[in-house]
Parts: sequence; structure tokens; C-alpha cells
Amino acid sequence: KDAGEWIIGQGRFTLEFEGNSSSKDELDAVAPDHPVMIRYSAHSQLLNSYALRLVGITRDAPTQEELDKVAPKAKVRRDAASGEPTGVVNECIDWIFPKSSPWKYEDLRRAIRQTCEEASGFGVTGIHEFVSWPESTRVYQELHRDGDLPLRVQLCPCVWGMMQTVEMDALLNLGWQTGFGNDWIKFGSAKIFVDGEGHDENGVAQEWPRIEQARLDGFVASAHRAGIRVMMHATSRDGQEMAIRAIEAALRDFPRSDHRHRIEHFAGDYWPEGLARLKKSGIIPVPTPYSSLGWYGDAWLDSAPPGEKVVPYRSLLDGGFMPPGNSDCMGTEPEALNPWWSIWCVVARKTRSGRSICPEEGLTVLEAIRLYTTYSAFAGFEEASKGSLESGKLADLIVLSEDPFEIPVDALKDVQVDTTVVGGRVVHEARG
Repeated sequence: KDAGEWIIGQGRFTLEFEGNSSSKDELDAVAPDHPVMIRYSAHSQLLNSYALRLVGITRDAPTQEELDKVAPKAKVRRDAASGEPTGVVNECIDWIFPKSSPWKYEDLRRAIRQTCEEASGFGVTGIHEFVSWPESTRVYQELHRDGDLPLRVQLCPCVWGMMQTVEMDALLNLGWQTGFGNDWIKFGSAKIFVDGEGHDENGVAQEWPRIEQARLDGFVASAHRAGIRVMMHATSRDGQEMAIRAIEAALRDFPRSDHRHRIEHFAGDYWPEGLARLKKSGIIPVPTPYSSLGWYGDAWLDSAPPGEKVVPYRSLLDGGFMPPGNSDCMGTEPEALNPWWSIWCVVARKTRSGRSICPEEGLTVLEAIRLYTTYSAFAGFEEASKGSLESGKLADLIVLSEDPFEIPVDALKDVQVDTTVVGGRVVHEARG
């Protein structure tokens, strides 16, 4: 890269627990002529000194008031003694890259295409994409127009919280409803970040609200009336309570039975009262098995009180829910992008280190596969055309190298996809 160009990498704060997480000074030493960002997640990043200067993060700036105007309730971590920024920031991506991609357009196009092709290699035939910038939306349209898009896309722009691409009023004024588009690219949801999450400079996890209840109620009510599904990020119990209240209020004001509003990360733990309210209101819970079980499962086992449950899929299915499978990643984590890794997490109920985690909440292989097929189709209002192999449905299918119903459970995460077909067109073939 030329001097001054961004270098952006992917990491995880779990490195902090192992004692080998990078520091701002280390990034300065290896790349003094570049702004550098290590993404620990979409919510937490580590910047070097060049990047901090470039985006105007100093000892005194931005103030919290200035930050909130661009990135609501974001946090810049500063050293307690000196007041200087440590390099760790939470929910600051809109301050760092306001309304535009940091990459050259052709680089972004190439990266999106490569990530879609990688997903196809794992057998993914469609995604619900939280688009980051206007350029990303243009790339998907170009790839489709040029015949280079290997999977189907539901675009889910953010209207509040992170990488906001459109104001809610502007989205409503377009007149779009969920499903507008075609079988390849369509409008899926309005994304709202109800709460924030991140790790401080010591790797300690924190959660906090990013929106007031009254504003959230207004967003959800207006989207609901307009025929727009909302998908709300809510990891904390307080955030999930806010999300439920907003949907309940919208339903009281304008009853509609088949809205399929979603709460992302709901059922990360077991909250019977909350699940009962979701069931009554027709809300879809969307837990994240690859991270909650795989990545963070060991930390949960070390800290959870007796009797607690994590990602209770058995309870969800027994309660009549149809939770869709998900990746919860931006394409930079191969394990997250691979549904077979998550299927293994759900069936084997093991952490990355191999420890058993709430095995009573495990699913059968067939049930786990349904998360990524029939249940995902339902969550996208596409059960009439996708999710199962039936006459009249879209010709989206995969051919596996082995039978997932016959192999050992621990082999599920290593299942290879020989062929992926979307719309009757082969978009992936394994080499050899």
C-alpha cells in the first residue's frame, strides 16, 4: 500500500485474555506511515497514532457531545492518568469513516465479490446484508448486472447506530416495503442498533443503550405501519427489553400478525419471560451460535451462575420458534461465514477448546440444518420460493462431499461443499 493508505485487519479481544493483544505502540512501530485499524468486532477497534490523528481523536477531542452527533453513545478510551487516547474505541466507526467507505471503489468491489465467492464455497446461497456504505449497495447492483453475483442479497440499511446509510424519514419517503426488488437483490429490513457493546483497553466487556425509548418507539412504529421489517441489534437485557417494548407498542397501535420483526442476539441467554413476550408478539429471536458458543463459550462457562443457559436452541424450537441461522460477521471471519461451523456448535454444544456447554440445549443435525434453510427463508419472507427442494421453488442447492447425517458430530465443522448452484447456475465448484 502507498503511504497514507488505511491498513485494516481483523482480530478479537479474546487475544487480550491470552496476553498477546496488540497495542497502539506496537501498531505504530510496524506501520508508522499508515493509519492502522484492528477490528476486534464491528463495535470495538484499535487504532494506531497515525489513524487517531487522521480522524481527529486526541486528548481533548472529540467531546462526548460532538461524538454523539455522529456516532450516538460511542466511546473513546483514554488513559486514566494522562488522558491520552489508548487507541481503543467503541462504536466509533461513523466518526472514523463518516458516510463513506475508506477503500477505493474497485478495491471495495473486489473485496465484496471475493467474500461472496468465499461464502458460496461454504454453500451459502443468500444473505441478509447490513450494508455499510452507499458504495456497498452500488457494488451489489453492479455485480448482479454483470452476472458476477454468486448469491442472493437482502439489503438491510441502518437507520440508527452504526454505519448509518439512511435516515428513517428518508427511507419512509422512498415508499419501499420489505421485499421490494427481485429474487436476486431486494430490500429486507431497517437495521437499528438499540444498544452498544465493546471492550475497554483491558478487554473488559461492557454494554450500554444507544437510543432513547421514545425515539426507538417512533422508529419502530413508523416502519411497522409502512410495511418495513425492523431488525434490532440488542445484546443486553435492557436493550432487549427496549426492543420488545417498541414492537409491543407498535402492535397495539397498528395490529399486524405477519410482520416478522427480528431482535438480533436475542436468546443468547435463557429469559423465559422475554421469550413468552416474543411468542405473543410474533417476534423472531436471532441468537448467534458461532460466537456465543464457540468463541465466548469458555468465558461463559467460567462465569455463569449455576442453572443458567446460553443459546437455548432446544428451548426455542420446543417453544415453537423458527430462529434463522446467522453469521453476525462482515465477511472477515471464515468460521463465522461458514454455516457448517455454526451447525457444529449447535449440535455438538462445544466451545472452541472442546468443553461441553449446555448439552441439553443441543439440536439434531436435521434441526440445525433447518436453521440455515427453511427457518432462514421464513425470516426473509421467502418460504414460498426458498428453503427446501420443491417443484416451483428457486433452483438453489448445494452438493456436499459427505453425508452430514452419517459422519461423526465433530466432523460437521469440516464438511466440504463440492458444488453450489444458485438459480440453476453453478457458482462454486471444488477443485480437484
